[in-house]
Amino acid sequence: VWRIVQDHIDPNLLFLATEYGLYFSNNQGEKWIKFSNGLPTISIRDLAIQKRENDLILATFGRSFYVLDDYSPLRNIDSEKSKEFILFDTREALQYNPVRSGSSSQGTSFFKSKNPPYGATFTYNLPNSYETLKSKRKKKEAKLNKDNLDIPFPGWVNLDKEVNEKSSKIILEILDQNGLIVDRVNGTTKKGINRVSWPMTRPILSSIKSNSGFNYPRTIPVSPGTYTLRLMELNKGKYNLVSDEKKFKVKRIRKNILDNPISDDFEQLISDFVEFDKDYVYSLEKYANAKKKMQKFEQAYRYVDEISSKLISDINLLENEMNLIDTALNGNKSKKDVMEKDNPTISNRISIAMRGFSGNSYGPTKTQINSFEIAKKQWNRIKPRIINFIESVENKIQFLESKGSPKIID
Repeated sequence: VWRIVQDHIDPNLLFLATEYGLYFSNNQGEKWIKFSNGLPTISIRDLAIQKRENDLILATFGRSFYVLDDYSPLRNIDSEKSKEFILFDTREALQYNPVRSGSSSQGTSFFKSKNPPYGATFTYNLPNSYETLKSKRKKKEAKLNKDNLDIPFPGWVNLDKEVNEKSSKIILEILDQNGLIVDRVNGTTKKGINRVSWPMTRPILSSIKSNSGFNYPRTIPVSPGTYTLRLMELNKGKYNLVSDEKKFKVKRIRKNILDNPISDDFEQLISDFVEFDKDYVYSLEKYANAKKKMQKFEQAYRYVDEISSKLISDINLLENEMNLIDTALNGNKSKKDVMEKDNPTISNRISIAMRGFSGNSYGPTKTQINSFEIAKKQWNRIKPRIINFIESVENKIQFLESKGSPKIID
């Protein structure tokens, strides 16, 4: 043993630095529990408590320093409580704009350590890890193997059940002052104390693509205020609240020097954007599918009873219209090849507008709002042509199929 320190609030909470790691006790040393989450088994020579943040600092032999951020939840757990679901109090979360900076090459002198994660940090206790059908089978097989008994084949049906089994989840729900869902965060599912951070943002995703593995949502910072936290369990088809709700505060680290004159319109602007984006993304998806179908026209020619000059001419006109629409949506291809400046596209305008909602505490400027208005005007000009192109492709498909072509599908 190298060092023992006592918590400055709870006299029953002790920390012990030993040659073989860190231990803590909730009963003045009657029972010690090894703290091994994220900490290797190393010689810890000294301990210190940073009282303001409730951080525990560990000095090791040959492995530098470690910091246990905000150990205050340990004050509220003992051997009996550890058998329950517990959602611990969340301390006031400070809202600011994190700086993402890099460093030039410094060779072996370069050192970087992780900062505490930005956002509100939620801490909770799980009484047990979640067992799956496979883990239960493995446990039984391990016991049979230990007793030198034969391990029976579980059967293909049972193995399929293991493959198809949905894993259990812990989900933390954040609600605003009106009781409306702001965001949901997936937590870890290990037995004992777990932590997960919420970046104090809410998603504004307008659509989900079925052919995409992951739909990355746009997010915007939440407003300062009081929020409610729920610990939810999704297990065996049931979604249940497993602990008492907790209140926590989000506080902006300082007031802005400049007031945004259109700050009262933010919610309406976000609503307008979501509605616009739904129409924009949906129409572009249908347009992309129409283009894919049209690429199969030449393949379909082989099966058509009669190829006329008019048919070829009509399809060439469709291709020309497609190229013009692509240029209007994505810019001039030739200019891109030589990196020549081009007029901003609709997506460029939207991107500029959305930058105003993230990465700063001021909010969108009038210039960014104007960018969104221009994007809507551009879209209103090009959308009728897209709809007409999609209808023309479908009509041409029906004509080709009537003349002997195989069915052209998505």
